[in-house]
Amino acid sequence: MRTNLVGATGNFMDETYAEFLVRYFGFGSGFYSELNRKYPEIFEHLEFYTVQSSPESSFALYDKGEKSFAIQLDPFCEDICIWYFSEQREFGHWHEDPGKEALAYLKVHFL
Repeated sequence: MRTNLVGATGNFMDETYAEFLVRYFGFGSGFYSELNRKYPEIFEHLEFYTVQSSPESSFALYDKGEKSFAIQLDPFCEDICIWYFSEQREFGHWHEDPGKEALAYLKVHFL
């Protein structure tokens, strides 16, 4: 269990990607598979989590020092949230394709 994901606090419990696939059917459910297809160098370093305060959501951490960031898939707000030490961005219904926009953001800032 972790208590901090790049500044966000909570009781984050480890989850495998396989467990995520079985558990999560909400907004952005295909985001991680698309991330794996387009940017496997990011995906292969993700650690997956659930959190007690929001068990419906999915969290992932890319822990690489200065390049660390976290992702939240939120089925209720229907957004993909990406944050790191100095910034937080959300991608949702106000984007034509939120997953595509989030992937483009990761490419620009973390590759």
